[in-house]
Amino acid sequence: MLDTNGELRKLISIPDRYRQRYVWKINGHSAAFSVMITQPGSIAEPHVDQSGSASLLNELLGRKLFVVWPPTPKNLEWFSDKYGSFSGSIFDIALEQLEEPYCLMLEQGVYDLLPPGHFHGVLSPTNSAIAGVPIVHSNLRDIAERVMKWESDLMERLRQGSSAEKKLANDIERGVLEDRELWRRLEGEIS
Repeated sequence: MLDTNGELRKLISIPDRYRQRYVWKINGHSAAFSVMITQPGSIAEPHVDQSGSASLLNELLGRKLFVVWPPTPKNLEWFSDKYGSFSGSIFDIALEQLEEPYCLMLEQGVYDLLPPGHFHGVLSPTNSAIAGVPIVHSNLRDIAERVMKWESDLMERLRQGSSAEKKLANDIERGVLEDRELWRRLEGEIS
């Protein structure tokens, strides 16, 4: 759990619906977070950050538009042969073929939660910086478990492939294990 009197807790607000029963990913004694800095016109192709944990996003500078797709069976199937192994642009194809897209517009000072396993592409119309922190919350358990199972099944298929696919399978496994550890920590907090 994030220390309620800690400095990071004072800097990052948590959406009201996730204020109770959550666990952050930590490295040592600090929350593990990533920061992405982009220039105007940057595009991040559709991808997934974590399958078993959500990302608490906080726009630090500028603006970013997230196009997000939930992990429906159709969307998971479509990403199965692209996950971590595609090159080039698939944004246009994703917009045409994936179902239930929605958008998140984040402007400086705005935060939102990207649920586990939600694929997303990002457009940066301005200089921008965003911070993300992996988080698990009891309300997100069902979707996290479903997507981690999909990712584990994908990992097993990749282990039968090329050396690049085997490396990708190892990377996927590391991510799933990290997310499972977050869930174990949350269960320990609730007990």
